[in-house]
Amino acid sequence: CPACPETGAQEGPARRRYLSPSCPERWRGQPRATINPCGPGPGVFHWAKVRQFCLRRGPRLLLKDVDLTIHAGWRVGVVGRNGCGKSSLFGVLLGEVEPDKGDVRMAKNLRIASVAQETVELDDSALDFVLGGDVASASAIFDAERAEAAGDMDAAMEAHHRIDELGAYDARARAAKLLHGLGFHASAHERPVREFSGGWRMRLNLGRALMAPSDLLLLDEPTNHLDLDAVVWLEEW
Repeated sequence: CPACPETGAQEGPARRRYLSPSCPERWRGQPRATINPCGPGPGVFHWAKVRQFCLRRGPRLLLKDVDLTIHAGWRVGVVGRNGCGKSSLFGVLLGEVEPDKGDVRMAKNLRIASVAQETVELDDSALDFVLGGDVASASAIFDAERAEAAGDMDAAMEAHHRIDELGAYDARARAAKLLHGLGFHASAHERPVREFSGGWRMRLNLGRALMAPSDLLLLDEPTNHLDLDAVVWLEEW
């Protein structure tokens, strides 16, 4: 496709779903509700697959006979009015909601990150809270700090070995960069989570999810509490 050669799409109608959104061929005869920009071609390994899926909430049928495949590298938008089942679909992918009918298959050892909808009042600093999204790295870093404070050099060396294996020496810097992108001034990085308002805590939850190593990242209305600058940053991220 001359308009987006980076996709390497082959000729033929089937290629159009894999073209860039800016490509004029992308939209020819295609419904805009089924966008998978620059996604991989057929046969590529999938993270999640849903077949003949149905979900009820009480007497109400939210989703009926849904077929969905999510491939590695895809960015998928789930669009619909309030109450139509978007969050419930995320709950199914997270294993928190059981479907009433159908088959849900997830890749083995799939790492899923999502944004928590609530944050308890914590004494942890904003930086440590976001860093905690990467559980393994945060654990190794905190173990090293505690061991050094206690003068236990053997434990400190073991913790630093884990940090090195994880490539986590820059983890605090990555967490600080996420906070900066989400609108937190540097002076707020060490403030306790409990001191932030509900909207700013949601930003912290988003930062924690972005910090987590994941194969599948689920963002449920992530821009609700963001200003324009943070929305633009998130799109670029």
